[in-house]
Amino acid sequence: MWWYKLLFDPRPKDNRRDLFDAEIELKSLLSAIKKGRPLLNIVGLRRTGKTSLLLRGIYSLSEWMVERSRLLV
Repeated sequence: MWWYKLLFDPRPKDNRRDLFDAEIELKSLLSAIKKGRPLLNIVGLRRTGKTSLLLRGIYSLSEWMVERSRLLV
């Protein structure tokens, strides 16, 4: 029953493997951030993963910034 805790844990997820069917949304979020959009709205029904999507986007973006800064040095 290890999957029960993964699926029904009320805390936001921050690991990419824990986001189910959110690859398109994650790519869209990261693209908008990298383009410098001044305002982003993440909307959806209650408990559908909005916070988890945002957390994963922030972690992905920080990894991207670290890689980019290494290329500039």
